[in-house]
Amino acid sequence: MSNPQISLQIQPHYQSALRDRLARHKRDVLGIKQDGVWEANGRPYPHVLPAHLRNLNLLEPLRARLLAYLAAQPEITLHRYFHHLTSSQAMCLNLLAPALFRSSIWARLESQIDAGIELIQEGAAFEKVLDRSEGTNFDFYCRRRGGGVVYFEFKLAEEAYGSAVRDARHLAKLQHIYLPRLKGRVTDRVLEPGWFFRHYQLLRNLSYLADERDRLVLVLPRAHTTLMMQVDRFLDTIGPTLRAQVQVIAMEDLASALLADPHQQEAGPEFAQLRAFIDKYCLTQWVH
Repeated sequence: MSNPQISLQIQPHYQSALRDRLARHKRDVLGIKQDGVWEANGRPYPHVLPAHLRNLNLLEPLRARLLAYLAAQPEITLHRYFHHLTSSQAMCLNLLAPALFRSSIWARLESQIDAGIELIQEGAAFEKVLDRSEGTNFDFYCRRRGGGVVYFEFKLAEEAYGSAVRDARHLAKLQHIYLPRLKGRVTDRVLEPGWFFRHYQLLRNLSYLADERDRLVLVLPRAHTTLMMQVDRFLDTIGPTLRAQVQVIAMEDLASALLADPHQQEAGPEFAQLRAFIDKYCLTQWVH
């Protein structure tokens, strides 16, 4: 089966267009008319679910199975704003659950990672924390056959990758954790506090690439051009060695590849989930 191409519908204001699409999903697909409240300001928004209905942010084809999976994984905590339909945690769960639950789709995921790296499904996990003292939480994690690991970071509606304040706690982490991991692997400029903390989330993720076989996969919407440009500019600064261990995958392309052919109605809830994912999140149109 050949992968379809995706043609981008230009979205001059990505976040606004995404919120509008998700508001329609809440109303037309979920049948929810009530707007949920953002606790930070107490205001209701059309793209937010009532908090008690947060589980509806998981797509219906695999919702029951995902909820059972989450119940069996007490280390996974749903984020405070999981009831926001813009939740990247929900987006990650919705997109990768089909691969976790169906081996043929897992094989398609493998084919998208660095020219077909073999991934070990056993032990694969969402919301993986490897170093409790450091605290980075990876959206998805799995090991490579033959050694090395693959870390996934997902973004959906965020304006940027995270920064950090230059306070005593973060300066201590830079000195005692990140400098030993990254010294000699990136330019000295990257490790200067001002630059480092502006790019904190990406650099702390990079610090986990301890083995040359490790990979960091950044999944984000191609339609989110601002975030795509931020990633491109950042990757231009880190040097060729680490750059070779980072892969950027458009969310739209990954959904397409896991589904393989949106026009062929493959049976099973996992494929229904992927079609529902595209309908919910992707500001794109399929073309022949």
